[in-house]
Amino acid sequence: DAPDRLRHTAAVGEGRTVSEVGNTRATTGLAGADPWSVDGVVAGRRIDLLSLIPLVAIVALLVLVGSLVWLVNRTDQDRARTKLATDALWVEQTLRFQLSVDEDMLVRLALDGVEGVPPDLLETRARLHIAANPEVLSVIWYDAQGNPLRAVPGRQAPDDPALIARMMRAESISSRPVYGDSADGRVTIAMRPRDEGGIVTATMSLPLLLERHIPWWIAEQYAVRITAASGGTLAE
Repeated sequence: DAPDRLRHTAAVGEGRTVSEVGNTRATTGLAGADPWSVDGVVAGRRIDLLSLIPLVAIVALLVLVGSLVWLVNRTDQDRARTKLATDALWVEQTLRFQLSVDEDMLVRLALDGVEGVPPDLLETRARLHIAANPEVLSVIWYDAQGNPLRAVPGRQAPDDPALIARMMRAESISSRPVYGDSADGRVTIAMRPRDEGGIVTATMSLPLLLERHIPWWIAEQYAVRITAASGGTLAE
């Protein structure tokens, strides 16, 4: 009986030892999983992608902010370009209108002189126009030979002898005033209503024209100037 009990005890001990060894191997296998297995690679990639989300969000935010800044800047530039074009057109129309007013005055004086209106009345009309439009410096009447007859405001009024000589050589009538060359910020317009008649001229100051008819808010924003066809500046 003693040998049988020893064998049973040994068998039980060996059974426990084999069972414990099996459990130990199973535990070791779970704890030390192979990092190169498919499950391990997928889990690692998932973690890497999650870590990139903040970076992607920051980049997207920067792109959005940059797009908004570019859009606002372009809108401001378009608005400024439109405002510049509108103001330039307004200035041009204003100056053209005032020049047409001065031209019409000269046409009326020339035609009224041909129709026999008294010279004193013509001079009075010229003085009234100069008082209301200070850019007109003088109005001068010439005879058929190109000699001055009357002048407003006086004999020392500025004129343009070169323009008078040119119109005398042309020996042709003009339905609208003819412009002379600009000099010292002044320009003279002349009209000859009939062949045998004289010439009437009006001399204008271009700087005064800009000063009187360009509003201060336009002058503060832009450098307004009158230029010749050749590109030279006549007044600013």
